[in-house]
Amino acid sequence: MSLLASFLVRIAGRSAARRFEAATRDPLGTQERKLLEILQRNKDTEYGREYGFAAIRNLADYRARVPVVDYDAIKDRVKRVTRGEKNVLTAEDPVMFAQTSGTTGEAKYIPVTPSCRRRDHSDQMRTWTYHASAMHPRMFRGRVLSMVSPAVEGHTECGLPYGSASGYIYKNMPRAVRGSYALPYEVFLVEDYDAKYYAQMRLALTCDVTFLATANPSTVLKMSEYAHEHSDERRTD
Repeated sequence: MSLLASFLVRIAGRSAARRFEAATRDPLGTQERKLLEILQRNKDTEYGREYGFAAIRNLADYRARVPVVDYDAIKDRVKRVTRGEKNVLTAEDPVMFAQTSGTTGEAKYIPVTPSCRRRDHSDQMRTWTYHASAMHPRMFRGRVLSMVSPAVEGHTECGLPYGSASGYIYKNMPRAVRGSYALPYEVFLVEDYDAKYYAQMRLALTCDVTFLATANPSTVLKMSEYAHEHSDERRTD
């Protein structure tokens, strides 16, 4: 990673880490305030009206009014949102849907709204990066090897894209950060499974990788298998 990119990452991370540290001094209060903010913002949605978001004043109210549910309980509502219906689960219209891998069943669609892209979400990764780089000062000296799925894997009935949240983040990082990637985004678009991981392995072997990140540990195992299988090629190229 360039010195400029590393500097910018550390500055953003330091600010995020300070906000996180301040929040940890009152974790219950911080989480309750965030919960009430979300409820207030979505009180007039179909879901919010059904469970009385407008009348909820504290965590005890929330526990009493809003049931614990799994995805199947809201699946029909999510499907309506993918068809373009508004104000069902969120007051904000989604800009895309994060799609799960479907490991434990059919893929699930998670609405991603503009608020999901704002500071609270970004601060999670920035805080982690700040502390990780403080513990491992050399992590940004070389290339960043990150493995993700495509940001867009298809479109819903109303035309909104669905795909990988990590792919979206990877593709839309600041240019200074993208310049440190070991892998171009286009390699994740390769449809053939074996060809995709083989290409990732070959490109990664040409770089001095000092930071590896992935949302799915199995991808690291898969790349390691390819590296082992093709170790002779590296010695002879």
